[in-house]
Amino acid sequence: MALLLAYLALLLFSMHFRFTVFLYDWVPQFMTALTVGAIGGLWYAWISIPQLRMENKPYGYILQPFYYGVCFFGLLGWMYHDYVAYFFHDKNVSYVTEYKFVFPGPSYGKYSRCDIGLKIKDKTLGQWITICSSSEELNYCRQKGMDKIHVVEQVSRYGVRLNKAEC
Repeated sequence: MALLLAYLALLLFSMHFRFTVFLYDWVPQFMTALTVGAIGGLWYAWISIPQLRMENKPYGYILQPFYYGVCFFGLLGWMYHDYVAYFFHDKNVSYVTEYKFVFPGPSYGKYSRCDIGLKIKDKTLGQWITICSSSEELNYCRQKGMDKIHVVEQVSRYGVRLNKAEC
């Protein structure tokens, strides 16, 4: 039970990564999730064999624990690179770059989204990234007439963790 609660807490914590961690394009998230999920599924199926034999179930029932293991460990494998980028950074980078506001902002999920999105030209990744912003920040940046934004981020080998972006 404690392992399940720790797993759920880890998944809830990883929801924080959505607007702070951005990965390079070459990062193999799907293959990592598939590999970790398959290894975890095989392990869970292997430890389920004695229980299935005790209940006199045919070996076809081994697919169910394998599927559960793939789902359980595959989610952790999917977030592996995000965890590494969040916790194990190599260096801190600070620079000034261009930005623009987009309406509406990025999605929070199925039914909600930010009012305003802040699009930043990230120099480390070489692409535009969008983070959630507020109308107060929009008014502050527009009043100053600034066309650049100051970005502080931590760079790892898989991506960047955005610490702050301010006008």
